[in-house]
Amino acid sequence: MKWSKSWQWAFLAGGVAIVLIGAGMATGTRSTEVTGKVTYKGKPVVYGAVILVSSDGLTAAAGPIQPDGTYTVTGMKPGEVRVGVISRDPSAQQRQHNLRWAKITRPVEQASLKAKVDRKKWFKLPEKFEEPETSGVNFVLKGGQQDITLE
Repeated sequence: MKWSKSWQWAFLAGGVAIVLIGAGMATGTRSTEVTGKVTYKGKPVVYGAVILVSSDGLTAAAGPIQPDGTYTVTGMKPGEVRVGVISRDPSAQQRQHNLRWAKITRPVEQASLKAKVDRKKWFKLPEKFEEPETSGVNFVLKGGQQDITLE
């Protein structure tokens, strides 16, 4: 039986995909969960969202900031990440996302809008922190506890 060139390429591509998937699972590149506390100049950020973006810019995930300043983000693979923090006025019910990150932060926004926030504890963050590229905050994601300190 003679195989056509297109079938040979299909089998080769399928084999390569299986090897790559297996190698990824063997090296532990599955997604992880990271939790921590967000602070700005020593004070907890009490409202908003945390955005994590992989160093290659291909993967991003977000999670809501709770009234005590804690956050949880799931769905990122271990490795170098850049961090953005969005915290807009809760009394104005402003969107907790910008258009660039809307796809991953819209679900987070719903959780943020339902959170009971003490408006007296909220403060405006400098806009540079909203974009992971301009925030100046990055870390190596390993999962587990990772506090985010903004200065």
